Amino acid sequence: MPNEGAAMRTRKPVGQGGMRERVEIPVGSVADEALGWTEQHALDLGESALDAMLHRAVRKALEDASPAIPAGRVFEDLWLFHAERLNAAGRA
Repeated sequence: MPNEGAAMRTRKPVGQGGMRERVEIPVGSVADEALGWTEQHALDLGESALDAMLHRAVRKALEDASPAIPAGRVFEDLWLFHAERLNAAGRA
């Protein structure tokens, strides 16, 4: 029997969007590879969108004419913010 190993492979359930239907796609099949490519493509698009957002934020910050905030004050504010969150969660 050709490709006996494929028959022994496990199957994984795959859903699509909001559909509740699930189909069984053999692991290693062409459809499985296509889903892998699609997932990677979606991740790449997400990464590109994040990069664009970060570039806009950095550009906006560099163009901002307001005075700089000293690093010591920024870190002090971060420590206070973190301490308040821990207190609110009852972990301080």
